Amino acid sequence: MSDHYLILIPEKAGHVPAEEMRAHVQEKFRAITQPLKVEAELTEFVRFEHAGGNTGRIFCPDCGTELNYAWWGERMDQDFGEEKSFKLNPVVLPCCGAKRGLHDLKYESPQGFARFSLSALEPEMWEIQGQPLIDLETAAGCKLRVIFRRI
Repeated sequence: MSDHYLILIPEKAGHVPAEEMRAHVQEKFRAITQPLKVEAELTEFVRFEHAGGNTGRIFCPDCGTELNYAWWGERMDQDFGEEKSFKLNPVVLPCCGAKRGLHDLKYESPQGFARFSLSALEPEMWEIQGQPLIDLETAAGCKLRVIFRRI
């Protein structure tokens, strides 16, 4: 049986909300989603927050071309530094030559890079959009990216 997580990360890769805002958004997230468990994670380094079994295709944000997983995997390996953190340096995309960081790519099932995240295990509410998302973003003090992970 799979576990399902609803994960929130700041839209700006590596951004960490202030401590009081992290606590506030965590409580609001718990109240909105009513999960079995909510966890907040804050790391020193930028990590990849993946969609697990929900992972889909990856597209260029400029021209919409689907990007090859082998190419993406090589860029992930190159971008991951010795300090065990993603640098998120812009790379030249093979389709149209645009320069974008890995966080900027369009993931069919949203994914991204973060130092701070909130995860809700088996939440009652899956669709976080509209006013609930605005309320969470206000509590966090930043735009948020919603990730659906299946493990």
